[in-house]
Amino acid sequence: MASVFTLGCNPPNADQQTTPVPLPDANAGKLIPINFSDSNYYEIQSYAHDTLTKDGWLIKYLVKNDSSRYKDLYIQWSKGNNKGLYHCPSVLEYRRYFIPEYIGENNQLLFFEHGCATDCGAILTLQKDTTKAVDYPHVISYSIPHGVVVFVNQAGQQDGAPFEVSAVDLMKNKEHRLKFNGLCMAAAYKEQCVDTVIIMKNKVVVKATLTVNDYNRDKELPEERMAKLK
Repeated sequence: MASVFTLGCNPPNADQQTTPVPLPDANAGKLIPINFSDSNYYEIQSYAHDTLTKDGWLIKYLVKNDSSRYKDLYIQWSKGNNKGLYHCPSVLEYRRYFIPEYIGENNQLLFFEHGCATDCGAILTLQKDTTKAVDYPHVISYSIPHGVVVFVNQAGQQDGAPFEVSAVDLMKNKEHRLKFNGLCMAAAYKEQCVDTVIIMKNKVVVKATLTVNDYNRDKELPEERMAKLK
């Protein structure tokens, strides 16, 4: 072994100190399980817990082994050769209820529930057998067995425009927009204008209490709309 050192380098002086070079992390930049013993992940385990569904889909919560490990979260769903990955950027910097939490499945979709603001709930859907993921904010109601999500759409969020909600038939990938005549002016949280949502196999019924206009907020205008699921 001594002859190897004399060929390419000079031996260090006796009074010279050397600093060992750390080995590169083999997992750098890769997705890794969450280390729940790390205090930076306080309470995350209550929301981000790996699950094996009744249908055999494995749901795993992961982080990337780089500078984003305390900000971004990844949800991986897999079964056999099928695997998808959903990225939740910066979600770990918010309150913990912003983390999508698994709540159930049907034969096509995996469902997750999470917050989208202080008074805003959302439903994240992950498509089985594909990598498609859709997140629906401002959700009023949903049905996992029927594969339906009802939410206040972008038009319905406007103060000066007629109220509107969407009923999405996830099983057929079809959106039904339910347009009302009245305005939702009495509530900053637009979902509060909806009184009742009835989701059935072949239809969705939405009842809301609205106002005629901005000058008559005290005059209630009850309305009902229905969407047929064909």
